[in-house]
Amino acid sequence: MVGRKREIEMLKAAYMSEDAEFVGVYGRRRVGKTYLISQTFAGKFIFQHSGLSPYEEQSQKEICVERMPRFIKPR
Repeated sequence: MVGRKREIEMLKAAYMSEDAEFVGVYGRRRVGKTYLISQTFAGKFIFQHSGLSPYEEQSQKEICVERMPRFIKPR
């Protein structure tokens, strides 16, 4: 991806960190935020969500609580 080396390195550093990391990616519409993330982490996500949720907030929380223990790996 042209012109995104710095952003890619920052994302990879957060991914490789021994600590839990939260990364917020923001910017104007249609500048490639989702593409940047999907290309940087191709094949590394168990699940991902982009855009507005089709579920009510409470329902979404219940779904996440139900599914997450399957994917959390003890250290």
